[in-house]
Amino acid sequence: MLEGRHLREIRAFLSSPGDVPQERKIVREIAREVSAEPFLKDKAVIKVISWDDHDNPIPLLAQMTPQEAVDRFGPRPSDCEVVVVILWCRMGTPPPLERYKKPDGSPYYSGTEWEYEDAFRADPQPDILVYRCTQTCLADTHASCSAQSALSRPDQGGHDASGSASNG
Repeated sequence: MLEGRHLREIRAFLSSPGDVPQERKIVREIAREVSAEPFLKDKAVIKVISWDDHDNPIPLLAQMTPQEAVDRFGPRPSDCEVVVVILWCRMGTPPPLERYKKPDGSPYYSGTEWEYEDAFRADPQPDILVYRCTQTCLADTHASCSAQSALSRPDQGGHDASGSASNG
């Protein structure tokens, strides 16, 4: 890098429950690779914000829920330039209702849903990329279907049949 020039930091918030560790690792690898490309190398760097980053871990204090720790020690999804949401079988852990309520007062299914909604309602809105693993879930339980049902409910901020986000 030339003396006196600063790299632009592009923050990419990685949102998902814990059942997609390999996919989360791939996102971090891609960010490193793209940041090293000649067209970006001296201009910008992609910094992935994630709760499970071994290089920049988010402290998970015993008295806090996972979502409270993510919110306290890192930027919100709405503060980032890009938000990547990865879903498979689980939606994640429900955040505490007293702090995390939808505008209508109902609870969020999970911290992942709250993170998506935080990004979706932001102004300016970050680029939001939603990826859903279509492989069969290893455990066929009611809980494992939660990600599938939340994405298929356009009336509640999910996605329509084409996969596009609705304004619900």
